[in-house]
Amino acid sequence: MEKLELIPNVSVGMFVLGDNINKYLNLPHTVEHIEDEYLSYDDYDFPEQYVSMWVENQKIDTIHCDRYCFWQNENLIGMSYDRFLLLIGGQQPDVEDVCYLPISRDRGQNHKVYDFEDFGLQIWVWRNKIRSVSITKYDSEE
Repeated sequence: MEKLELIPNVSVGMFVLGDNINKYLNLPHTVEHIEDEYLSYDDYDFPEQYVSMWVENQKIDTIHCDRYCFWQNENLIGMSYDRFLLLIGGQQPDVEDVCYLPISRDRGQNHKVYDFEDFGLQIWVWRNKIRSVSITKYDSEE
C-alpha cells in the first residue's frame, strides 16, 4: 500500500482534490449517494487505500482518512491533539465544535471537531487523540 502522505490543500497519497473521480475507478471501491436537505454528494470508499471521498459533479471535494494520514512522516491518526498543534506551529483552529457520534443504538461519543482552513483540514478528536482527518479546499468567499 502506498503511504498516505498528506499535502495540505492538495492531496492525500495518490488522491488529489479536484480530480475527476473516474481517474481512480480502476481501484476496488464502493459508492453510495448521499442526499438530504443540505447536501447531495457521492461517497466513494476505497477500502484497500483506507480512504473515502466525497464527490460532487464527478470532482473530488473532500478526502477522509480514519486509519492512516501521514504528515511530516508522522501518522496523524492516533496522534495527540497537542502534538498536532506543535506540528502546525501552534496555530489555533478557525472553527471548533463538538459533535455526537453514535457508536451503537444506545451509546455514542462526543468528538471535538476542529477546522484549520489554512491547511484545508478538519480534525476529529476524542480523548485528546485524532480519530479522523478530512482534507478539503475551503472556499475563501465563505
